[in-house]
Amino acid sequence: MYMQLMEIPSDRSRCVCLQLRKASRAISQFYDRHLQPAGIRGTQYAMLLHIGNLKDITVGELSERLGMDQSTATRGIKVLHKMGWVAFAASRDDARKKVIVLTRRGIEKIQEADPFWEQAQAKIENTLEATSLDRLFALLNQITKTI
Repeated sequence: MYMQLMEIPSDRSRCVCLQLRKASRAISQFYDRHLQPAGIRGTQYAMLLHIGNLKDITVGELSERLGMDQSTATRGIKVLHKMGWVAFAASRDDARKKVIVLTRRGIEKIQEADPFWEQAQAKIENTLEATSLDRLFALLNQITKTI
């Protein structure tokens, strides 16, 4: 016997959470496809860039910067460490504090992936007008700050 499905209100298609998750997955898959020849995923690339740009960063600080749960960042860092792209070191300011640093292989991986990221970014920028992209960034920043 089949159950009668309840009627779902039509305004549920305007669910911000659903639409943002859908767009996020599409963008992540798009960048992952472009970065695949370099053997790196978009999230890994973003983590490496942040680690390289932010000196003496801890896992907790990285997760906060990237808007990730600390457990998710920790799993990601473990993969980067296993690949030999990052290492752990004592902080220059506080030897008790463990920070993440790029290795030579990590720097090389960023350099290898950069052209593929640039191609993906150019495709996105060419698809969206500059003003649309600026509005998108402003709106996403507003959502992130206010919610």
